[in-house]
Amino acid sequence: MLMNIFLILFLITAVTSDSLSSLQCLDRGFSPENLLCSNCHDLKQFHLNDLENTCKQCCVQTDNDDEPRIKYHRAVLTVCTCKFGRYPQIEAFVRSDRPKRFPTFSFKHVPGAEPVLHLYNAKDEKIQSLGIEKWDTDTIVAFLEENLDIGSLRMNSTTFPDLDNNEQIRLLLNLREDIRVLLSTHPKGIWFQMLPKVFHMHFNRDMRLDSFGISNPLFFIDYVSDMIKYELPNNINEDDFIIELNPQRRQISDVKVSRDVLLKLLASANREKRGAILREICIIDENCKHQKETIHPTHEQIAKRFQKIRSMIDICLRYLPSSSPEISSDDLIQLYHQSNEFIANITPISQHLSSLGN
Repeated sequence: MLMNIFLILFLITAVTSDSLSSLQCLDRGFSPENLLCSNCHDLKQFHLNDLENTCKQCCVQTDNDDEPRIKYHRAVLTVCTCKFGRYPQIEAFVRSDRPKRFPTFSFKHVPGAEPVLHLYNAKDEKIQSLGIEKWDTDTIVAFLEENLDIGSLRMNSTTFPDLDNNEQIRLLLNLREDIRVLLSTHPKGIWFQMLPKVFHMHFNRDMRLDSFGISNPLFFIDYVSDMIKYELPNNINEDDFIIELNPQRRQISDVKVSRDVLLKLLASANREKRGAILREICIIDENCKHQKETIHPTHEQIAKRFQKIRSMIDICLRYLPSSSPEISSDDLIQLYHQSNEFIANITPISQHLSSLGN
């Protein structure tokens, strides 16, 4: 009987020695409820062999571990920026441009938190959390490239919106003007994270960044960088900074490449280049429109225009008294009201010119 008891205790010890409790797993950076054993095999490629045994002691074995792994829909790195001194590799990653390569990756400052990478599925349910205290910059990049599903968000020839370049230029010109109007009504700026919501509240429509193949609002900065001012805060929360309107208009002389050349470059440009090229084309078009709006005509040009107006008035005076049936009552009403506006506009200058002749 005593021997049977020792045998049972031995078997229990043997079984439990191969697995860790939930608290022990959490202390080691693993979430045992949703950690699949198939993920433990991937640690080798990130030079984390020493964590593989612990991972296997915390993972959940499934029948389809050998099947192709489904990639994560998005990832969120949470850490307190006060811990950056202890984790210089993680700080280097967050402060670099590498996160911009992953549209579905985001960083969140959490006071007092250790570095943890939270992974979500297509339903936006958190399915795994990894403690990444021992990861270096290259390991984080390699893991995201291997496990984060960004294929549907890439802007290439097969996934880019079905719009020609001229249509995109037209849409971007309108959107840039909307952003200019929106920021002019918020002189203290708008939090970048709130920009889509504030835009919808102001115009009662979405920004529709998908028309340009923009999967992440952060990429939109390239499209409007000439007309806004912003400064990233010290806490490196990339989704949390204020953008303001830059009143200085870029001049055509600042653009080093002609519009035709830019259009040719746009035809073969990748995602990283399209924003900058479209922006430069819009700057050219906006300046051309601005110059046309502020053109200063000569006295001779004004005189010729008034001669055309007088000839049209003579025609109206010749045929209107005959009450021609070809002219409808609606046309007469419209002509009458528009002539009031014309008279109101021309009266001040005519009075000024007549005073000069006296």
